[in-house]
Amino acid sequence: MRIGARKHYITIYTPTQTTDGQGGYVTKWTTSTNEWASYKEIGQERELLYSGIHYFTAAEFEIRRNTNVWAGCKIEYDNYTWVIYEVISDDKKTRIKAYR
Repeated sequence: MRIGARKHYITIYTPTQTTDGQGGYVTKWTTSTNEWASYKEIGQERELLYSGIHYFTAAEFEIRRNTNVWAGCKIEYDNYTWVIYEVISDDKKTRIKAYR
């Protein structure tokens, strides 16, 4: 059996707004799905922020077709939280671009 390119296990979280009991709302992150994905780093940047050097990494994840993911959701992968900024789907797969 061949594993193929989708050998990275990710968790996708979707935002859910719930009332805070005082007339406002709080965003909670709900587990949407766990998927096997391919991973490809597409860029890295370094900035000096708040008197320290911060690294930003952008990556592309590819999963089976999933319509329950959109820009603004989050991915947990390799002990990092990634913010999704672009989702492209076709009949067989979904490509997700995210940064951390």
